[in-house]
Amino acid sequence: MPVKILLIGGALSNNLGGQSVLAGVTKALSEQFPDPRFTLLNPSGNTEGEEELAGKYGVDLIEFDPTFSYMRQLLPRALVKRIFGVASGPPWLRRFLNTFREADIIIDVWGIAFADSLGSNSFACRLREGFFFAIGKVLGKPVVKSTADLGPFEQKWNRLFAKFYLQHCVDLILARDDETQRCVAELGVRTKMLTCPDSAFLLEPCQTEVSERLAGYRRNHPVIGISVSFQLHNRAHDPAGYIRMMSDVARHVISVHNAHVVVIPNDVSDGPNDDERLADEVCGQVGEHCEVVRTGSFLAGETKGVIGECDAILAARYHSVVAALSQGVPTFAIAWHHKYKGILSLFGQERWMSDIGEVNSSDLIRLFDEMLQQREHIRETILSGLPDVKARVYAGAREVRKLVTKKRCREENE
Repeated sequence: MPVKILLIGGALSNNLGGQSVLAGVTKALSEQFPDPRFTLLNPSGNTEGEEELAGKYGVDLIEFDPTFSYMRQLLPRALVKRIFGVASGPPWLRRFLNTFREADIIIDVWGIAFADSLGSNSFACRLREGFFFAIGKVLGKPVVKSTADLGPFEQKWNRLFAKFYLQHCVDLILARDDETQRCVAELGVRTKMLTCPDSAFLLEPCQTEVSERLAGYRRNHPVIGISVSFQLHNRAHDPAGYIRMMSDVARHVISVHNAHVVVIPNDVSDGPNDDERLADEVCGQVGEHCEVVRTGSFLAGETKGVIGECDAILAARYHSVVAALSQGVPTFAIAWHHKYKGILSLFGQERWMSDIGEVNSSDLIRLFDEMLQQREHIRETILSGLPDVKARVYAGAREVRKLVTKKRCREENE
């Protein structure tokens, strides 16, 4: 009988991180189970064409309404389902609960959670953050918080709900770095926890017309990638100064290193929080030899293929860092969370990082130049560390398999 895996927290479109993690998780678990069936919770009203994307990523979709009023109906219905074996309510709700009930395991694949600096410190926001963990537990399912960074936990509601969900509703935590391990341990959570690099390291790059064109440029000029981030823009002391700083670096590598610059949005939307809008602002200030890669219609592997054609990258987005390091591309990260240091430390590259609250154009240019001078050595160092990193991702997948095996053995003995 095929193993049924319910994935929550993933994204199919307009977000490199969500797509990359989803692809990595399905690849890792497909090597653990002979014929896994993946279902992804998908917020209703999402981008058109989600069904087509689901087919490309090898998952089925089940929609849910992300509003609080919808979620309020689920818990009592889940209790009825657990006690009486009956899914009550309207057809969409019954289908939703049956999907949970039929799953062998529930895996949350969102890469950062319960962080003081992400989301509002409100009761409703923090309740929502792990709500589906609780539904899974009510229905008797093993729940995994897959490769993620968690914490810090200083704010009241974040601390309260993080401790409750991680202690009582999760069976296994795959922490992306030691700092997450420390934060969770200090919170008093005793759930089994392993350090496991981001599953997106397993994502395969794909070629596109853009990546092939960049490969042609590299025969005569270095190609430098820049990933911008509205998260950094919104956190910067001077948001306009953040754009100027990225533009200063781009102009410098064009004039001094005769480079071609590609600005790579990771998170694309129609709202104000849109990396592509920031990318256009950077290129607008730079001019020639600088272009924006329109990633909105790309699959994650296609965006990764573009990053793989860069000689180096200045990355504000975590999964741009993953995509670069997993291809041996020297990477300088601008950070707003401990997750950046954690991933760079996998390869001994912590030197090439600055915090958004501390960096300025002149220091960034100096450090980036220093990294460029060492890029061949850095590339070799990164590539030599990749086999171990990927092996650790698969080790995390084996722990997931153990949970499924334990669950099925228990059911056979009942």
